Amino acid sequence: MSTYTVIIATHRRPKLLQRALQSVRAQSFGKVDMIVVSDIICGETQAVIAAYLDRHDIFVQQNGVPGPADSRNAGIRLVTSDYVVFLDDDDELSPGFLADAEKYLTGTKQVIYTDFLVSDDVMTGDDVLESAVGKISLKDKAVNDVYVKNFIPNSGVIYPAACLKTRAFDTTLPLNEDWDFILNILKSHSFNYAPVDGPVIHKRRGRNGENRGTRNLDLLPETYLKIYKKWPAPTLQLKQERLSLMGAIGMAAELRDL
Repeated sequence: MSTYTVIIATHRRPKLLQRALQSVRAQSFGKVDMIVVSDIICGETQAVIAAYLDRHDIFVQQNGVPGPADSRNAGIRLVTSDYVVFLDDDDELSPGFLADAEKYLTGTKQVIYTDFLVSDDVMTGDDVLESAVGKISLKDKAVNDVYVKNFIPNSGVIYPAACLKTRAFDTTLPLNEDWDFILNILKSHSFNYAPVDGPVIHKRRGRNGENRGTRNLDLLPETYLKIYKKWPAPTLQLKQERLSLMGAIGMAAELRDL
């Protein structure tokens, strides 16, 4: 049985998926299982899969609910390794991430989260024209602050596989399903910081500076409210911080009785 499985949800982005798969194959840890789930049948995606997955890996094509949440849930059901990392098809893993993280893996009740890199990419289609990369350290962040606003990329979290088998990503959320999932795990597992470079998160923009990947942002306030109601703040201070954040957009009243 392998130590790690990397689950990648993908949707018709073969060039970016290739970069993600290359970053997993380049890990110095040794054998790492991959489960790639496409929410659409795509010949170009199939060609990339044929080039980068081996007989121990799994590729699933499904025509179910579109979006990464359902694809990740399908991947969870197929895991046989000890630990799981989720990776978006347009991001990648830093070299040495999994090998560096191994010494921080201490058991089935402890989740680790890591630092990460942010790459500001100027793109045409799926072609990267130029990039500027900076590092984000989470060393001084209090884990429970995630109850107010998420600061941990889901691809920077290493989950014990045992803790995922009864959990699922919420397919009803139009965005922030990663944050919701982290809160789901946090209610019963401790999160420990590991000072290693984890994923490279790619922020995409066009030549004219327009930000890509910002769909459904008009739904953000309602999504925050739904997540707040679903996962109550564990302390009065965190509840007050939530009220302050929602008050800035005129929605504090919906939280006062929670």
